[in-house]
Amino acid sequence: CRLAESLFEFEVEPGDFIIEIEGFETNDLKLEFKLGRRIKTVSMKNIDALVVNEDITEEVIIEKGHPTFTSLCDVMRENGYSYLMAMNFLEE
Repeated sequence: CRLAESLFEFEVEPGDFIIEIEGFETNDLKLEFKLGRRIKTVSMKNIDALVVNEDITEEVIIEKGHPTFTSLCDVMRENGYSYLMAMNFLEE
């Protein structure tokens, strides 16, 4: 998947390994990583429709128990910009 290749490049360190359990089939593989101050979770369940989840609770304004529309838009705009920059679709 070109998107996954462009977004997620990493090096395997000595001692890193993947465990395989015979006869055990997974229905999803999730990767959790920290990027900046955010923890992101990537689901590899359907690689053609890659999903990234992240907790933005600390970055939005909460009023009456719910995030404000404007603060959600600000965080989504920042995330979109970061992803587009990482895929080289935008220049600084």
